[in-house]
Amino acid sequence: MGSNDLADANECGIGVREILSGDGTVRRRLMVHCDPRSEAVYVSNCAACERCIGFRPPGHGQSGTVLCRRFEGEPTPPVDAGMQAPVRAVMERNIVCVRPDVRVETIAALLLEWGADGVPVVDEEGHPIGMISWTDLLRERLDGASAPSGPGEAGGADLPSGAPTHATAGDVMTPLVFSVVESTELSRAAALMSAEGFEQLPVVMGDGTVGGLLSTRDVARWVGSSERSGK
Repeated sequence: MGSNDLADANECGIGVREILSGDGTVRRRLMVHCDPRSEAVYVSNCAACERCIGFRPPGHGQSGTVLCRRFEGEPTPPVDAGMQAPVRAVMERNIVCVRPDVRVETIAALLLEWGADGVPVVDEEGHPIGMISWTDLLRERLDGASAPSGPGEAGGADLPSGAPTHATAGDVMTPLVFSVVESTELSRAAALMSAEGFEQLPVVMGDGTVGGLLSTRDVARWVGSSERSGK
């Protein structure tokens, strides 16, 4: 790889998607946004692309980049700004998803570990089928605590707060009705989240699998950053 190659290269950040199953196994895929295709692709597809110069390993908390060649005369991708930016400029690319058989205790631990407000629930292929938030987990715990544990007995509220539950992601998730693609304008995604009362929206790739997650926190952070840079 020569210095001229690097001078003509775009550095495309790699995102990581992990899917946790109920048996504890984790499937990990690496994704990157491809400007020529205007969509996210799996990094494994990059090696066969004539634009691919190479890969830069992870460092300083980053998951690595793909070095992608710009051809002569090809315009530099515009800098995204404001609410007209596509969702891909704002969304979180390093995400964890869960299968429907994952226990709610495991999901709560994941949310704490990742500092996340919610996680997508996906099918075997990685297509989104639902979302789980802290609200869903709390509702499950409160419903379980108020349910009678047997004839003539007090409700489950007498159980210790840490009592085990057999509930899974499939039991407590909010079934997915909406998702967006990464080229969706941020203003449209934010309007959808506001109208439907969503805190998070899964962002899907061209094959329909989850490639990112957009939250109200991401939107607020982006708007604040845009306003500061505009001053």
